Amino acid sequence: MKENLIHIRFDYEDALSSKKDLISLEMNLVKVSKTLRNYKQTCLKELALKQKLKIKARAIKLDLGRLTNLLPKPKIPKVLKKNYELKKAEQEVQEIEIKKETGDDLDNQLREIQERLKALSK
Repeated sequence: MKENLIHIRFDYEDALSSKKDLISLEMNLVKVSKTLRNYKQTCLKELALKQKLKIKARAIKLDLGRLTNLLPKPKIPKVLKKNYELKKAEQEVQEIEIKKETGDDLDNQLREIQERLKALSK
C-alpha cells in the first residue's frame, strides 16, 4: 500500500511565530505549575497552623475549666440579682418586639411584591 504524504510549507515568519507561541506556552505552563506547588505548600502550612490553634484552644478551655473550679463562687446580693433579672427580662422583651417588627416588615414587603405581580399579569 502506498501512502500519500502531504507536505506543508510554512513561511519563515510563520514558523518563527509558532515556535515563539510554543515556547511562551511552555513558560506559562511552568509558571502555573510553580503557582500550584506554592498553593499546595500554603495549604499545608495553613492546615498545620489550624491544628496548632485547635490544640491551644483545647488547652485554654481546660485551663479555664480548672480555674473556674478553683475560684470561689461569688455571692451576689438579692437586690443585684433582682435588678439583673429585670434587665434581662426587659432585653428579651425588646428582642421579641424587634423580631416581630422585622417579621411584619418582611410580610408587608412580600404582600406588596405579590400585588405588583398580580397587577403585571392582568
